[in-house]
Amino acid sequence: MTVTDLCSMLSWEQIVTSLGGPLLRHGRCEAWFREGDNKSALSFDDAKGVGYDFATGQGYNKIGFVCLLNHCTRPEAAKILAGIAGFNLESSSRESIAKAKDQALNRQRDLLALRQWRDQLLAAVRDPRNLAWDRANRLNRQTTSMDPDDPKTWESVKFELDSRERADAIDGWISLVLAMTPAELRALRRDLHMESR
Repeated sequence: MTVTDLCSMLSWEQIVTSLGGPLLRHGRCEAWFREGDNKSALSFDDAKGVGYDFATGQGYNKIGFVCLLNHCTRPEAAKILAGIAGFNLESSSRESIAKAKDQALNRQRDLLALRQWRDQLLAAVRDPRNLAWDRANRLNRQTTSMDPDDPKTWESVKFELDSRERADAIDGWISLVLAMTPAELRALRRDLHMESR
């Protein structure tokens, strides 16, 4: 098995999540390893096998990315990728390589299902957030034309602030979910499933 074969059997999402990063969103994520806060600073393309960091202007292939994150040499990075794929480079038979490829495909399917669950969850949460923002903006427009001495004006202002606070809280929760690793997302899915019973 060559390093090229090894890299082609692993998706960027498998590599990123195995190295502690979040699930990708449209092939992008934040640079968790340098505590970047831009949600789409890193871009990955499985078809080309390359990644790019827009904040630093640095491009990567899969081996180079593993080298960067683990501060290691290319042979060490190849061993790390083999470990992610589920086999040992030094002692691998054709059967173990085929089994590792199947396992890598199953892990990719699991990540896809997890990403779809996350996106459905966020879509359901965004509806109340959008309603809260709409309510706050509507109340803001109404209160600008109201009499400041009227008690109803201050009730409207309070409702507006409450709506904005609720929308901000939901936005914060959405940001947390987007930054979660697959293990954290699985735990959240399990916890939400247990609460719904």
